[in-house]
Amino acid sequence: MRQLDSASLTALLADAVREHGVPGAQLAMAGESGTVTAVAGDEVAGTGRRVTGESAFPLGSLTKPFTATVAMVLVADGDVELDLPIAKYLPELGAATNGADAVTLRQLLSHTGGLAADVDETESATTRRRWDAAGAAVAHPPGTAFSYSNVGYLLVGRLIEEITGMTWRQAVESILLRPLGIAPSFVLGATARPFVAGHVVRPDGAVIPIAAQTVTALSEPVAAVAASAADLVALAGSHLGTTRGNGLLDQETAEQMRHDQLTGLAADSFGLADGWGLGWSLYRRGGREWFGHDGTGDGAWSHLRPSALAATSTDPSPTPSRPTASRPTSSPTRSRGSGWPASPTCGSTPFPDRVRRHSPAGSSATPPPDASRCCSPRAACSAGSEAYT
Repeated sequence: MRQLDSASLTALLADAVREHGVPGAQLAMAGESGTVTAVAGDEVAGTGRRVTGESAFPLGSLTKPFTATVAMVLVADGDVELDLPIAKYLPELGAATNGADAVTLRQLLSHTGGLAADVDETESATTRRRWDAAGAAVAHPPGTAFSYSNVGYLLVGRLIEEITGMTWRQAVESILLRPLGIAPSFVLGATARPFVAGHVVRPDGAVIPIAAQTVTALSEPVAAVAASAADLVALAGSHLGTTRGNGLLDQETAEQMRHDQLTGLAADSFGLADGWGLGWSLYRRGGREWFGHDGTGDGAWSHLRPSALAATSTDPSPTPSRPTASRPTSSPTRSRGSGWPASPTCGSTPFPDRVRRHSPAGSSATPPPDASRCCSPRAACSAGSEAYT
């Protein structure tokens, strides 16, 4: 694809924001020659608080690759087996009679566990352990068909907690975010890094900010992360070998996560993607293949399409831009406000023994903010924005 400078990219983004009525957006494009970024609009419509490269946006289901990556780090460390029933690790599932105890981590990560799509709203006030004990009934035999399931990722989050002794949030922050140089942000509970509000754009053009996301504490592993497009690029880079986090994810594990798990199943991911890996959706067109994930929050959209790597985030409800066959490495995210700062110098501090072998909650296991910070020149975009490489 043609090379763009910062001014050209900013002009393109500004035109797109105006055309689609996006309150705010951010875009970053990355390639071998470096990263080009652009931002546009406001974090909160009408306030004049401009979108910046540091703005964090609600990722919605794009949280799932974060959860999946932590789970696969545990697999690579030998703490969890992909193909053993999760009841081996979750005591509360041991007496289950609804079939969920036989589901494996591989099936949970690839949405082939046969579980329901979502949690009943009446259950949202309970803890993940109590919810597991009550039972997550399977809708069809595990391993026979693809069926997108938030319930499956609740079980993955619970598994992470059981293995690490930390809460899901502590594990994601300590094992993944900080080693990648990502300042943690979550859409509920106390968070040091605030997140940008979503927006609704009505047919008459009125823009209404949405201050809070409808994510419950139970559903954190499904949709609680907020991040910038640059943060998404860092995540993708850990899978492509460009932002390693000093050995966070080995290449064999990363490639395993991009292997299609749906071959031969009775139902595939038709309409969502061309295949599904372990946490990643897979795409094929014109002889090219790439991977990624999408996320929808309240008034926020996010899209990540690594391959040659890119990420984007935007905010409005208008039609989101999508990568085309000529742009297979783009990753658009819409949550309003993202951007991509200059790549910092990779740190030499080694990753602290996988946070001291998954120390229990309450310990001082979190690595220092600068430990293993290594960001690559890639693309990202946020809040009504996109990123391509």
